[in-house]
Amino acid sequence: MSLARGESPDDQLLVRYLIGSLPDEELERVDELSITSDDVAFRLRTLEHDLVDAYVKGELTGETLDLFRSHYLSSPAKRERVRFAETLRSYQTKPAAAASSLPATSFARGSAWPRAVLQWGLAAAALLLLGGAAYLLAIS
Repeated sequence: MSLARGESPDDQLLVRYLIGSLPDEELERVDELSITSDDVAFRLRTLEHDLVDAYVKGELTGETLDLFRSHYLSSPAKRERVRFAETLRSYQTKPAAAASSLPATSFARGSAWPRAVLQWGLAAAALLLLGGAAYLLAIS
């Protein structure tokens, strides 16, 4: 599965690029495309996020896991991305105890009443400002 000139790389090839398992010629071509093609750059970022998430969740296996550990984690910036993903995952998996400690006000229950008061208040303030501006224009 090599990358011909003018051909867009598939996701599997981009993952191989991220974990350092491409031959030099293909590596250089993907490097070039990551700079010259917005589509490839976006796909690389997306696949990198997915790859890091899979690692954090323990979903990588075999050669992919070995290469991820030996190549991807050799970069301090990439290790930081993994640490961030681990921290984020730890917060996502904690029980929603913080949400249950909110006071049982109508706003916390999701009532539309406070929102309506805020909207009407902002509308009234806008009308007052508009009226004041009209008055100032009229007297000048």
